[in-house]
Amino acid sequence: MKERGILTSRNEYVDQLNEMLISRFPGESRTFLSFDSAEDDTNNYYQEEYLNTLTPSGLPPRRYALDY
Repeated sequence: MKERGILTSRNEYVDQLNEMLISRFPGESRTFLSFDSAEDDTNNYYQEEYLNTLTPSGLPPRRYALDY
């Protein structure tokens, strides 16, 4: 796997693939959740539920599982 790359057209496919591969690693899995909020949003325009659906490139997903 270290000499090959996997190309996908969408971030959601990458997230699904990462989850599948991490589940195959031996050891106990631990899940971490992000804390989402918008700065300077005094009127609460951006609901937390909406922010949790965003998956910007370069940032980890809302639910992140690691094996240790």
